[in-house]
Amino acid sequence: MKRPAILGFLWLIPMAASCANKPQIFINVPYAAQVNETFQANISLVPPSDEPVTVVMEKNASLSFSQTSFRLKGSEVRSVEVKVKSSPRAGLLWINAHGNGGYDDGWSVVDVDFDGHLKSSGSEPITYDKPATLTLLILDKEQRPIPFLGDLELTLESSDGILTPSAGGQGKEQAKPLKITVPGFSRSTPQFQIKALSALGGTVHLSAVLTVPGYSHVLAQEQFVFDARPAWWVPVVLAIFGGLLHAMYKMVRTPPQSSTGFYPKIVLVVTSCIAAFVGYLFAEYDLLGLKLDPNVLRTYAIVGFLFSYFGIEGLLSDKLANVGRKGQALRSTEDQASQ
Repeated sequence: MKRPAILGFLWLIPMAASCANKPQIFINVPYAAQVNETFQANISLVPPSDEPVTVVMEKNASLSFSQTSFRLKGSEVRSVEVKVKSSPRAGLLWINAHGNGGYDDGWSVVDVDFDGHLKSSGSEPITYDKPATLTLLILDKEQRPIPFLGDLELTLESSDGILTPSAGGQGKEQAKPLKITVPGFSRSTPQFQIKALSALGGTVHLSAVLTVPGYSHVLAQEQFVFDARPAWWVPVVLAIFGGLLHAMYKMVRTPPQSSTGFYPKIVLVVTSCIAAFVGYLFAEYDLLGLKLDPNVLRTYAIVGFLFSYFGIEGLLSDKLANVGRKGQALRSTEDQASQ
């Protein structure tokens, strides 16, 4: 137990520094312990007191103390033997001490075989245009929610996603790790939002680390992977790009001597784009069994090309070309009549 005690003391130094400007009872314990094991808790006053302060250790069914009440003065440090009688369901033991003389209560946490894990509340794909609202459940091995007597801290980080604290977080995007306080007795974390960073979709990775505030000891750490859908306009642009490829292919194949002018080429481009967009609609709304995987973007360009090649482009092109020829003939007739 010497090494855990030393590590626990080092990890609690920042906590002591943060409390230096506010009178508080400081409890130094190791970060982990086992059932039926005894460890040493060192209790002191921060800052030191010129007057004696009575300290009372809060009773706990899972713990027993060699001393439950004593007095501290100045920089005195009292060592109390603590025995773990049983492991709580949460796997964490909160050690609390109450004092008088204007000193706030002190607390510390010991990990006693914590076996909890984090689970995401949502599995729907994340979109680029609208953030998804998620919570993380804190569950035990039997998949039951774990209640905690004190606050915990959740650290979230994503390299390919954008995180915001919650729906009420004023929409401020967090480029750095997002830290969320999990209030005591909560069965899940507060809500937070995440959306895809890339308009092309793919996957979004989320790292979640659960700790006790002021401790670097990790209670639970999970990696989540979510499917991300591309922005709504990406498949449309790709489908139209496929239609334009067909239009270029058809114009290149047309012999120079059979070229009919600039207007039919414009008609060909427009009708190819329309046919490609119709192909996108067929694929997006699963018409005729053409539902595509939105993350395989190249298929939209292929659909746009094929619909332009085999689809309605030929009919539209012929009709618009006939309209153009009739318009030219009518203008020629009117010019002759005016002469």
